[in-house]
Amino acid sequence: MKATLFSLLFVCCAGNSVFSAFVFSPRTGSSNSATLYPFFARTNNAPSVRFQQVYQGGDFSGYGFTPSVFITGLSLRGAGTGPGQPFTLSNVQINLSSTFKAPDGLSNIFADNVGADDTIVYSGPLDIFQGDRFGFYIEFRRPFVFPWQVANLLFDVRNFQTAAPDPFGGMPAFLTERSLGDTVSMIWARDVNSPTAEFMVTDGIFTVFYVEPIPEPGTVVILAFGFCGIVLLWLRRRRLVGKEQMHGAH
Repeated sequence: MKATLFSLLFVCCAGNSVFSAFVFSPRTGSSNSATLYPFFARTNNAPSVRFQQVYQGGDFSGYGFTPSVFITGLSLRGAGTGPGQPFTLSNVQINLSSTFKAPDGLSNIFADNVGADDTIVYSGPLDIFQGDRFGFYIEFRRPFVFPWQVANLLFDVRNFQTAAPDPFGGMPAFLTERSLGDTVSMIWARDVNSPTAEFMVTDGIFTVFYVEPIPEPGTVVILAFGFCGIVLLWLRRRRLVGKEQMHGAH
């Protein structure tokens, strides 16, 4: 009976398995620029960094997603003018939030761009290396729920201590799209504690988001009822077996 119960539970869970998707933003572009920020800047560029990039919610359309999705990580597309060496940033905080600020419409005041659902998705030391086929991968320590149909996405980085210059002379960078009117733009300051940005550009880093759809409420309800039904049948079966054993004892 335990095996039967487990099999039924497995079927229910498998029927609700979600498909992980890769969302590219911006979707198109010529990779016509590059930036060191937020993670490749060294101490000779800036002692610390505050960085924000906005992505248009419409870049999440066309995948068949539910109105909100889980974002579990991202990769930033890299380019290099030298070999570069992996290194670790000692203290990085990454926040995501849903913002109504549009690409090329960010305020130079960082706080004005942050949405009400501001969430810390990563905090602590960060290893910088070519993590996967898409670029420099960062797995979030908690997923972010993004309502892509009604808002844009703000990627907000605090790099509290940049790394020392590469002794091998490597100078990797992030590939960006520089095109007014596209779906991304970014701002930054060379001081993590600065309330305002020093630089505001139409560029945006080519980013791949790792996304999992959130099941529709109806699906969750159906699965809950199905699970309860399985448990009730199992309990009923146990009672019947118990009664039969009692009869046999008499």
